[in-house]
Amino acid sequence: MFKIYADGQLLYEPDQKSDMLVVGPTCDAEAGLSGQLSFTMLPGHYLYDTIKKLKTEIVATLDDEEIFRGRILNWDIDFYKNKKVHCEGDISYLLDSMQPPHDLKLTITAYLTWMISEHNIQVDAPKRFTLGDITIDDALVEHDFIDASFRDTRESIDSDLINVFGGFLRTRRVGAVTYLDYLKEYTETGEQALEFGSNLIDLTQSLSSDEIFTILLPTGEPVPPVMEGAPSWPLTIESVNNGSKLLENVDAVAQFGRIVKNQFFEKITDPAELKAAGEDFLAKAYKAPFNSYTIQGLDLHLLDKAIQQFKVGLLCRIKSAPHGIDLT
Repeated sequence: MFKIYADGQLLYEPDQKSDMLVVGPTCDAEAGLSGQLSFTMLPGHYLYDTIKKLKTEIVATLDDEEIFRGRILNWDIDFYKNKKVHCEGDISYLLDSMQPPHDLKLTITAYLTWMISEHNIQVDAPKRFTLGDITIDDALVEHDFIDASFRDTRESIDSDLINVFGGFLRTRRVGAVTYLDYLKEYTETGEQALEFGSNLIDLTQSLSSDEIFTILLPTGEPVPPVMEGAPSWPLTIESVNNGSKLLENVDAVAQFGRIVKNQFFEKITDPAELKAAGEDFLAKAYKAPFNSYTIQGLDLHLLDKAIQQFKVGLLCRIKSAPHGIDLT
């Protein structure tokens, strides 16, 4: 059963009473993003005038398992005073704090710990995080983190960590504690598959040439000029790559030809580190080359509670013999 709570008070359940009528509740979630929840409160709802923008904590559960936690972002009230409420997930709390200018040499783990500490000092208790799992590569290798401006915590994490080292954020609730994880990727596969003839409703496969590249030119931060007044050029990898600035995917070149793409890696000032980052970027780009799938399916958990429900972050096996697909 799907339920919504506002500051611990029941706001919605399917068996609605006359003083808690809610229409069209929807919950959207995506790995690494805040997620959204929306619903429409009818006049007469006992919490109609109680909920507050940015302040009221909203929690949604499915069969008593939490699937959303966040706050009210805004609402619209129509001619009939129906209140359409829009909520954002708890990762958005990172927008409410600022990171100070800094010049630090820390591991990824220590740097994220420092940022979370700065965040927690500035915000109310419900918006605080505890550092959770970190599975990103080189989490215990020291890096230089330098910035001369004030930035919100979400921007700092995106710019200094995710855009450089990859991965994504995840929040999870254990008891009264909200953990913030920094994950390289999800690795757990769900028990329920999407299968043709069972719960796979629609499937569209796309192959776009817009993002195809077969050769990568990785660049890092500008190298200080040898002579004063000379131009400063971006760091490249020829000193550690047999004189070549380029990294190639041989199989992709054979299939599509030679197509060069530049990728800039922030904060990287070492050629060997830049080469490693470029190789990792190129490998990830061709892990599932240019194929994307848009899928509609039925969660069989809604029909049989013994079947594990779909969850954000759980890998899902897709099986369709007519389409020649069997992948996770």
